[in-house]
Amino acid sequence: MRNDSNKCSPCDGGKEHYEPFVERGKKYYQYDYRANSGELFSCVGKDLVSCRKKRDKWMYKYKITSCQNEGYCNKYKSEMYTL
Repeated sequence: MRNDSNKCSPCDGGKEHYEPFVERGKKYYQYDYRANSGELFSCVGKDLVSCRKKRDKWMYKYKITSCQNEGYCNKYKSEMYTL
């Protein structure tokens, strides 16, 4: 994933940034989400849905309330406990 000159994710607050890559013949996503507070969440997942579920779980755990897509976050709130 491309980083800025300080080796930080280029995504702005409240935004996500992701790039697909192939490892051992399988496609994965490197996923970054920066909360409006400036906190950065990063993970690797097999698809964007799994990455976003991990992000939502992280946001819930650390009580981060701003989500880029409130409808998406609300849709998966009940699934956060199953990750």
